[in-house]
Amino acid sequence: MDKKIFDQGAQSRATHASYNFGEIYPAQMLAEIPKQGVSMDIGTGVGRDAVAMHNRVNGRLLVVGIDPDEGNYHKAVETYPQKDIVLCHDWAAVAAVKRNRQIAYLVAEVQKLDEPPSNLKADFINCSAVMMFIPQDEQQDFMDGLHSLAKPYRDVFLRYRTEILNEGMTSINQRIFFNQCYSAGFAIRKLPDFPDPPPSSRDFAWHDYLLTAFCKPKLI
Repeated sequence: MDKKIFDQGAQSRATHASYNFGEIYPAQMLAEIPKQGVSMDIGTGVGRDAVAMHNRVNGRLLVVGIDPDEGNYHKAVETYPQKDIVLCHDWAAVAAVKRNRQIAYLVAEVQKLDEPPSNLKADFINCSAVMMFIPQDEQQDFMDGLHSLAKPYRDVFLRYRTEILNEGMTSINQRIFFNQCYSAGFAIRKLPDFPDPPPSSRDFAWHDYLLTAFCKPKLI
């Protein structure tokens, strides 16, 4: 992932953190967030979605944010000083994070990340507004990496946009995207267009999917 391009697409911390989680995402996505187990947030940035998932539950849930930029970890700590956000560089550090008390912030690129141990695989993954920043030649590796993070038959919420792409963003072709999902081992469910996105994104439409992790197809 190109860090400079990703930063260009980021909103200010104050604006980013002010949006209400329930106003940004569809009910079908929110219903998937478990109260126990492991939830992951890909492209965590300053931590809004990871913190929101942590706030929504009272169970024994480990929230793991994954982002390639360690600088964003420090911004997350500044933005959410009331949260105990723990910097991690590998799965061993994530395993030491206290469930339901701390948020793990794993600095890594999904397409280059080792597969986690089975007890740290995700019961739910949020991957919102990340795919446009992945170069085309890394997109299949990225989808394969998402699949390796999820438990079997668990869901990934994936959102991207195709309108008003900033310089350096990748245009996503739906047919190619579907093929990448199938090759990675995901079943795809298209969600209805989200009717009322936050003010910063009302000039374009989000494309929302729930991807269910199955066994990868065998190559003959």
